[in-house]
Amino acid sequence: MSLERAGAVSWRRAVLVLTAVAVLGLHACALAQSTAHPSPETAAVAYPVGHWAGEARLFDRALRQQRGPIPMSIELAPDLLLKGTIGDATWPAAAPVQRLSSRLEYRIKLMGAAPPLAGKDHLVLIITPRTDGRLDADFHLKSRFGLDLGMAVGHFDARPDRSIAP
Repeated sequence: MSLERAGAVSWRRAVLVLTAVAVLGLHACALAQSTAHPSPETAAVAYPVGHWAGEARLFDRALRQQRGPIPMSIELAPDLLLKGTIGDATWPAAAPVQRLSSRLEYRIKLMGAAPPLAGKDHLVLIITPRTDGRLDADFHLKSRFGLDLGMAVGHFDARPDRSIAP
């Protein structure tokens, strides 16, 4: 390959790398802005504020049979702070780490008594708004917030908790 041709290839490669970096940077900025400042569409979503109680149902059948039902209750405040219990573990009021029109995502470090599953003291709770006023929430019980291939995944089968006065 001639020296002139090699220079053209390196110049093209440099332009390609700079373009990729610029696109990734713009994407990161847009993502940061979308989570920091909710869109008007997000603000109009009606999340199921109130007290909810029920069972955290694990998807893994063997794990569900081994552990049995896991009682869970949450309180979602109008400012979207969330506090609650799962099994014998609790957590103080937590703000969502992600607030989109399609969901609220919370990352919660469980406290108090033993977590519902041994070594799984991190809870990721994803609440999806519904038009019928019901609560729809999935959860991940993890040993850390990062990658955890042994996480337990499930659904919070909730109903309004009428035993607690508003």
